[in-house]
Amino acid sequence: MEVTELVVYGSYIRGAEELGDLDLACKLWPKIEDADERKKKFIQHWRDAGAARVLAGFEIRWPYDEVMAFLKNRRRTISLHDMDDFI
Repeated sequence: MEVTELVVYGSYIRGAEELGDLDLACKLWPKIEDADERKKKFIQHWRDAGAARVLAGFEIRWPYDEVMAFLKNRRRTISLHDMDDFI
């Protein structure tokens, strides 16, 4: 997945005196267009990592969750949202 759009909104944009968190809306797009190829890469990634088995359907949500976790980087001051939530 790659970030194609990123929007800052909320109290930061409104110029609030106190900021609770930084609201970011992200639009992600798969780096690999072909769904079958993405699935193969996903399974290979988990096998390389030593996973005994891969749960069915996990490959659909996993890339999105990984990118969002990377962007958030364990910071409580960042609130990440899907672009659909923003719109």
